[in-house]
Amino acid sequence: MNINTKKNLTALLSLVAIIACIFCFCACQPDTTPVTNKSIVIVVGEKTLAVTTDKTSVGQVLDQLQSELKLSFTYSGRVGGEFGRMLLSIDDITPSADASKREFVNFLASTTDPKYVFVGAPVVINGKEFYSTNFGVDSMDVIDGVTYAFMLATY
Repeated sequence: MNINTKKNLTALLSLVAIIACIFCFCACQPDTTPVTNKSIVIVVGEKTLAVTTDKTSVGQVLDQLQSELKLSFTYSGRVGGEFGRMLLSIDDITPSADASKREFVNFLASTTDPKYVFVGAPVVINGKEFYSTNFGVDSMDVIDGVTYAFMLATY
């Protein structure tokens, strides 16, 4: 092989390597698709609310529903606080003021993903199985297709 052929071959291989790198870097660009809406269901006592939302936490969905006057709730704590908000009541679900009854608002989800719920004995509501969440409403992700429920419980 003569020197010119070697130089041309080296230049061609370098060009191919540069083009391959450009394709690799372009393929690794971050996903810029917009957030899509998720469909969830909120069950509070006898009330069932189907919701389509772009919110990221269940707490944000509850705020939205309260602003739309579809439900009401009271809480202690604050969004962004160490533990977020603790629901004191939601619609007609209000624990007794008598502390000896040991009642609280239980927050449940229909997912079985152990990242989100304690997968123990399920609570059955309207024929559907629910599990106690590992998070409060402000830290709980909105998961497409999941039903979230609130009920009076004791400890």
